[in-house]
Amino acid sequence: MTVTETKPSRILNALIWIAIIPSLLGEFFKVQHWPFASLLIMIGTFVFAFFYLPLFTIESWKTKETKKAKWLLFFQNFIVLIFSVGFLFKIMHWPAAGIFYFSNNFILLFFVVPFALYHLAKARKTSLNKTHGLLLVIYFFCHCFASLMNSNTGRINIDTVLQQGLNTEEAFKAASSRNKQLYATLNNVKLEGNSEIISKADHLKAISDSAITHIKNLKSQLLISTDQISKAQADTLSSLYIENKVNYDFPNMILIGDMYSPNKDKYSAVKLKSVINTYRDSLLSLIQEQNRA
Repeated sequence: MTVTETKPSRILNALIWIAIIPSLLGEFFKVQHWPFASLLIMIGTFVFAFFYLPLFTIESWKTKETKKAKWLLFFQNFIVLIFSVGFLFKIMHWPAAGIFYFSNNFILLFFVVPFALYHLAKARKTSLNKTHGLLLVIYFFCHCFASLMNSNTGRINIDTVLQQGLNTEEAFKAASSRNKQLYATLNNVKLEGNSEIISKADHLKAISDSAITHIKNLKSQLLISTDQISKAQADTLSSLYIENKVNYDFPNMILIGDMYSPNKDKYSAVKLKSVINTYRDSLLSLIQEQNRA
């Protein structure tokens, strides 16, 4: 007895569009750095993975004649489920995203694409697979595009940026060591009738320490948000060991916010600019006017 293939139900038709439209919009918003991009991508992936795929499996299951075909269908759709969730993890920069990314690309190149193209070409005109095959291709191509865009953003010059960061860290350590010796010397020297020098030196140390503390706390906050580590780790972590080096979503939200809700709290870029300007102005006030230029 031959089981004829059936057309997809209206619910299935509706679900695939509910999954595709938020996904496409979210990934376009993501590239443009617009608000609600992450929410749209999560909605699209959730609907696809946990509503569309199960129903698609159930409806397709009825068209299969043998147990082998039915179990093959189950494993195919299970792989697709893992695939879609993996891309979501990569796009959102969640933990284990790297594992998902490499495993998904391996499955995509050596299993999914050859198998899907072969069966898509053989599918009959009224086939359920034929009807939804093109939509699935659109869905995964948009996910592949977004994942590649987000994984490669900034990687061209990231090594140069990291090297500059390391050089700055080393220069800061060397300057801190020299300053420590300088202030220790000043504390041991009595400048009779010229306490202004000591006063200016103390004031310079105070404003420098304040700016340094703010920048260190800001760096730690960014690391805590992007790498999901403790404050103790973030306080001592070198830029060389930052895991999510190209994740700009969390830093953007912390430093800038979005167009509807600009961030102006103690970790914002506005506050950082204020700290730098205050340090510059205070530093200039300690220098004789003829030397300020």
